[in-house]
Amino acid sequence: MKLLTTFLFLGILSAQSEHQSQSIETVVNQFMQAINTNDADLAQSLVLEDAMITRVLIREGISNSKNISMNRFIDDIRARTIEVEERIWNLKIESNDNIATAWMDYDFHIEGNYSHQGSNVLFLTKTSNGWKISQVLFDMQI
Repeated sequence: MKLLTTFLFLGILSAQSEHQSQSIETVVNQFMQAINTNDADLAQSLVLEDAMITRVLIREGISNSKNISMNRFIDDIRARTIEVEERIWNLKIESNDNIATAWMDYDFHIEGNYSHQGSNVLFLTKTSNGWKISQVLFDMQI
């Protein structure tokens, strides 16, 4: 009986963990949708008010980083008039009950033309309104 109880408990934990990963993946996919459709309002709804972005630009083997406020990034989305597409793959999610990371590879296209590629890491925090992005870290390999 004790063994059965242990298996049931582990099954419940696994189901909760799967649901949590799906919730985080939904936020990631919605954020990519906001970028790809220039939907600043959707992007704003997915991030914490004081969220930040760190961009690491790698050109000719030299790395240069820059911090950008998420609000500035969202303003750029709102003002954007060009077509962009960021495609992601190899999504890996790690989480506990309160914090999560979502790591993925990506490539970026502007007006249908390849621009650059790299990796994104989204840091998420669980709030009373669900998972929200608190930090984005990405590298651009040009």
